[in-house]
Amino acid sequence: MTRDFPSLEALEARCSEYAKPLLRELADHRHFPRLVAKLMEIEGTILRADIERALYEVNTEQSRDD
Repeated sequence: MTRDFPSLEALEARCSEYAKPLLRELADHRHFPRLVAKLMEIEGTILRADIERALYEVNTEQSRDD
């Protein structure tokens, strides 16, 4: 992953069991960040809320490390 987008492992560590299988499946795709961004466009889903929270937590942690 790039510095701008967290790794699968970082996201998985913060996501629920509901999101993990889908993230693992998407991780093999070369457009992983773009696919996750597309998932984020789906309003009102548990998956979106879960991934959104995980991204926030990872990015906040990375900001503190900088």
